[in-house]
Amino acid sequence: MNLNHFKDKNEKVNSLRRDFPILNKTIHNKKLIYFDNASTSQKPQIVISSVAKYYANYNANVHRSGHELTIQSSLKVEETRKIVKRFINAESCKNIIFNSGTTDGTNTVTNSLLFSKLLKENDEIIVTTLEHNSNLLPWINIAKFLNLKIKLAKFNEMGIVQPKQIKNLITDKTKIIAISGISNILGTTQDLEAIGKIAKDNKIILSVDAAQMAPHMNIDVNKINCDFLVFSGHKMLAPTGIGVLYISDKIIDKLNSSKLGGNAIEDIFIKNGELNFKPLESPNKFESGTPNIAGIIGLGKAIEYINNISMEFIKEHDKELIEYCVERLQEIDEVEFVLNKDIKRKSIISFTIKNIHSHDIETHLDTMGIAIRSGKTCAYIAFLSENIKKDHLLRISFYLYNTKEEIDTFISCLKRTIKSFY
Repeated sequence: MNLNHFKDKNEKVNSLRRDFPILNKTIHNKKLIYFDNASTSQKPQIVISSVAKYYANYNANVHRSGHELTIQSSLKVEETRKIVKRFINAESCKNIIFNSGTTDGTNTVTNSLLFSKLLKENDEIIVTTLEHNSNLLPWINIAKFLNLKIKLAKFNEMGIVQPKQIKNLITDKTKIIAISGISNILGTTQDLEAIGKIAKDNKIILSVDAAQMAPHMNIDVNKINCDFLVFSGHKMLAPTGIGVLYISDKIIDKLNSSKLGGNAIEDIFIKNGELNFKPLESPNKFESGTPNIAGIIGLGKAIEYINNISMEFIKEHDKELIEYCVERLQEIDEVEFVLNKDIKRKSIISFTIKNIHSHDIETHLDTMGIAIRSGKTCAYIAFLSENIKKDHLLRISFYLYNTKEEIDTFISCLKRTIKSFY
């Protein structure tokens, strides 16, 4: 959808909202207000239709048979690969690997490093205290298996991990830096280009969790200088169960796949009495088995939809909603912002309500048709920080179809909810 003919931003957003069938839904007889976009986004009709069209018209496995249905489905998959390549400015299509999402992508990275013997005992991995479990647990796992050391780069009172702090943690044994571009708990953005330069200068592998970046900002893997970058489709309008792993030219040929099966090898042979195999080139060697073909096609349509709207529009809209909501939340004395109200956020606001558990607030708001998130939002390590003196929180997160009017309704309902507990 091209929005250039709309002069008023509200008209643009209202026009976009018509593309999302679920936004017409009522919850407990209230019109749905969906503020849980950092968990997953809603899907436009063009994405929903692309999945249905695949199953109705050219459902077949890809890159195997030679019949017309396979040819059509294979072309669609490779068309999406080209779209993703351009979306993150990758070197070529061989660098784009499809998987089930960010968690799968990070596990593929850690397991491939394990199978490729690129890490050895006492090597060091730097992770931050803002990581989602999916960019933390796989690194802990491989560290335990290989007896590696994990070092923690801490975030400050503004939710930033300073590149200088990461640099100070580096020794001659540091082999990996793993970091999220945007925190899923605070919405703060890290300086990946500066961190990428530090990694490059010290010949360290940089792995980026871009799950919250991909829906909200432009990504250029060459500017970041990362070796790995992962993100999920479902947070950026695409179906669930589809994600992307980018592997740079610097490391891709050094890696063995940790997931083998159909369509991943060129041949099996016996040499010197031993059974062996020759893997296909990337991306095939990392994509064994039948992929989520419908999900891949839906991802392509989702990125096209975002491109048509423009990431610039999304960034401006995010900023406007965040500023307005922070201002409105300050009307409520019981609101306590996580860290502080002045941190620079991308589409996410986390806070608590004085003397009321976040789960109770979330449950009460649900009866009013408002969907938010409560708890630790899978960022457990952040709650060990001295900067977050809480064990639960409320998180609201916006996307391109949310409005100031929804925020007004949310604030009104939140005030009523708080009043009902006192």
